Amino acid sequence: MGCDYYSAVGKKVLKLKKVSLFIRKVKEEDGIRMPYLYVGEGRMTNPRLTSNPGKTLLFDIILDHRVDIRHRDELLVPEKNEGEEE
Repeated sequence: MGCDYYSAVGKKVLKLKKVSLFIRKVKEEDGIRMPYLYVGEGRMTNPRLTSNPGKTLLFDIILDHRVDIRHRDELLVPEKNEGEEE
């Protein structure tokens, strides 16, 4: 079961208006499984197939709000988006 343009799951994902984004920098650190961090809600853009064997979909996500300043450095998030005004 994949998540491509034509699968049932892929079609549902492509219809989503908003998504909640949870990320983690690394899966494991010093033998400890790291938790996911809630970054916020946003909308998915630019759907495309990945090159992995499952041919899953990959998206860019435009967040509704900036990433919290406490997490920007850790997650390597730029202070402003390309083309964004001050």
